[in-house]
Amino acid sequence: MAWVNSQSIRRRTAIAFSPANYGSDLGQWLDGQDTNTLYADDAKTTLADNAVQIAVIDDKSSYGLDAVQTSALARPTRNDTGVNGHCAPMYDGGDFMSTAAPITGLSQFEIWCVGKTSDTLNSYQILYETYVGAVVSCVSFSRQPDNTSIASSIGSGGQISTSALSTEGSSSTLHVYRHVTNTVVSSACCVLTEDGTETGTQTMDANLLSSTMDANAMYLGGRFTTQYPITGTVAEFIIIRRLLSAGEATELLAYLKTKWSIA
Repeated sequence: MAWVNSQSIRRRTAIAFSPANYGSDLGQWLDGQDTNTLYADDAKTTLADNAVQIAVIDDKSSYGLDAVQTSALARPTRNDTGVNGHCAPMYDGGDFMSTAAPITGLSQFEIWCVGKTSDTLNSYQILYETYVGAVVSCVSFSRQPDNTSIASSIGSGGQISTSALSTEGSSSTLHVYRHVTNTVVSSACCVLTEDGTETGTQTMDANLLSSTMDANAMYLGGRFTTQYPITGTVAEFIIIRRLLSAGEATELLAYLKTKWSIA
């Protein structure tokens, strides 16, 4: 009987990781590196070439929650070497995109965002934001005016912020951000995940506890009022409709860091 190396068989048959592996738990996947998802027109008939404005970023999840900008004056631009030599949508400080409500009805979810802000004017900039219920309640990730810290919010004005990463002040640094929300318990956990280190927890609004999220649009690159736009990129944006295990989070972080050449 011939000897079979079962370990080598397992290696050959292993399935490469992709966010698509989450199946229906993948609530939204906007992949700025995938040029087949970047369209120059609202009808998605023409792909955007390099240096052309992007009207639609096709959602790679099964939910069809495309990011859209109907105004030519506020569209990001495809840049084939925009982020660490990779293709990404670039926002010029006046651009933003919006999607249909991606976290409607959820009480537990995670948002993963690969992005950076290149503005050196120490301005407040929002990578993404959606409002929950009242206008003052939101889920967001933003860069603070001191240009050396980030903050995440959920609920009414409450924030977690950190200045622990000195590299956050670098205009050339791309980061992976993780935002974990669990309304079943009385806290939301937000993580800055260069190395997977948790930055803190916060108490949520009482009216959000044990509740689900309202049907509001998600905005990328700024606030829905067009305030606080970024100069930089939201290169990849992923929503997972449940909480990840520690092993799954490590796997997704490694995938994103490798894909976007983040050291």
